[in-house]
Amino acid sequence: MSEAPPPKKMKQTDIRTLLGHPHPEGEIHVFQFRIGYKKHKVACTTSQTVLDALNENDAFKSHHNKHINKEMIIQRAKGKVPGAAVKTDFPCCLLENDEILDINFISNKGNISANQKVVEPSVKLSPISKYKAFYIRTRGKKMIRVMKNNELALKVDYVCVYALKGETLKSALQRDGRFSDEIFSSPCELMDIFKDASYELSLPVDSLSEHLFNLYVQWQKQTSFIPQSSAVNKYEKANLYAQWQKRKSFLSQSSAEEDEEAPADPPTGERHINEKQKKKRKEMRKTKKGTGSLTKRRMIDITWNLENSSILPLTKEILRAQCKHLFEKLKEPNNSELKKLFEVEYGKSMKNFCEVSIMKELTKFSDSVCVIVSNISAKGTGFLLFDKFVLTNAHVVKDLRSQEGKLLGNLQAVFNYEHVKSEVECLPFKEDLAAYCYEKDDENGLLDYALLELNIDEDVKYPELLSYYKQTPPPRSGGIYIVGHPNCETKKMENCFIIETENRLQAINNHISENPICPYVPSRCWPYLHENQITYDSCFFHGSSGSPVFDEQCSLIGVHTGGFHYEDNSGESRSVIEFCYSMQSIRKNILETARPDVKKVLQEFERKKVNICVKQEPQQEDVSMESDESNES
Repeated sequence: MSEAPPPKKMKQTDIRTLLGHPHPEGEIHVFQFRIGYKKHKVACTTSQTVLDALNENDAFKSHHNKHINKEMIIQRAKGKVPGAAVKTDFPCCLLENDEILDINFISNKGNISANQKVVEPSVKLSPISKYKAFYIRTRGKKMIRVMKNNELALKVDYVCVYALKGETLKSALQRDGRFSDEIFSSPCELMDIFKDASYELSLPVDSLSEHLFNLYVQWQKQTSFIPQSSAVNKYEKANLYAQWQKRKSFLSQSSAEEDEEAPADPPTGERHINEKQKKKRKEMRKTKKGTGSLTKRRMIDITWNLENSSILPLTKEILRAQCKHLFEKLKEPNNSELKKLFEVEYGKSMKNFCEVSIMKELTKFSDSVCVIVSNISAKGTGFLLFDKFVLTNAHVVKDLRSQEGKLLGNLQAVFNYEHVKSEVECLPFKEDLAAYCYEKDDENGLLDYALLELNIDEDVKYPELLSYYKQTPPPRSGGIYIVGHPNCETKKMENCFIIETENRLQAINNHISENPICPYVPSRCWPYLHENQITYDSCFFHGSSGSPVFDEQCSLIGVHTGGFHYEDNSGESRSVIEFCYSMQSIRKNILETARPDVKKVLQEFERKKVNICVKQEPQQEDVSMESDESNES
């Protein structure tokens, strides 16, 4: 046996190479883009533009081709203003490392950013020290039109503009191309949102990095009919007082109508009303108004706001009718339908709760989960099962298995990949498979697993998850937890619920009927689900095969394997139903087909586990008895 190479600590740049992100020459930069809910990594040089980097990704090009005549919105997740939209020629060097860009498409209203113009090489190749970036609100002060595309102004609050040092504000805005021509034909200035300062467009951008601005048209503030500062305060105070008087009158009138049938108060001179009369009058008022008094007052406020708003008359009538109907329903003392609605929604939210102790336990188990990597290509997920053996799906390594049953491609397990800057531990595998079964014929035992052996001499420091497997049939219902690397990205965990065997067909029918784009019919899904599989509805798709699945007691119950995958119209990954193979069936097959030395190690491991449980049993009984006594008291 050849000597095992020592465990290798991989740095941030190493993990990117392992996961199949080749880097061009120059300083390396990595960011992510998200279309819908799916994220993709992009590796580029800092001298590239965002569009250049995106065009190297096949998923982006495929999606972009579907919206070629639309304008692209690229929103940053970081920066001074998260959610600000950048243009397609935005330099990659101004993005933060591993920043996420959300990409959407809107109708093109003549904005030249939709059909991106070629950027001059001098701009593309400038170093980061030459750039400045600032933010402008898409809706300007005094209601001026800022953006050419009104839809962009409705979708985004701020746009992020970049400029070269020495360039003027006007030049930067004109080159950006998203701003309305009106702001260049009128004397405009930028008002700093956080400082009492204004900047003319002729000023250079050198000192304005990361500032937030409102666009302001100068001639509007000098219009003669607008009062001066002292007069403005008097005008506003008078206007507010008049509105308050109007509202007070409105409320008084409504209160008078409300109290028409209530007992009248006695004259001022009659102070001898006995306590019985006061109590009777109070009860009558309460019977008349009840909780509806407060409800009606709320409706009065809303109605007053509707009357004095600038909403169109037809919209006012619709809103008024809806408010009236809603408040009538709320005033009903025994509204069974409303009560049932709240009860059902509250019941659903209860299912999403998770005890802190379970989360702590799962966090400990997650250390055993790794990415399976071949050369520079990530294949899937795996986890340390026992001793030095890692369990994953057979289809993860199927293409790397030779006719002699040996592994090819320098296969490795990458542990601790929890964020991009993680210092991961990369451990190699032996060429010989410890156990393997990829059987699609139910008559021969439907299974999909591979047991791989680490090629190291020292003990592995991560938890052996077989210690948390109970030799009992898998649960038929309840919650489960999946820990893995979906899309072979950073480690994630998902909580979902088992779909019972008798409800599988109904769940499949429901998904297909609710998603017309789904290419499946029930007959293409239902017959391929078997007894040794646990079904659920998960978002763990490609790259997560081989992830461990735990039940509500944190017991290992299966290996996440797959589902019936398809893509919707937007290119997003969907699945009709997902499944895992039960740990019970996998363990049984390992004991039947594994190499003799592997069987011996497994049996020895389980014997030690049983001995540990037997030693702990008396102590557990004592704790149980104390608990019972405390409950009885």
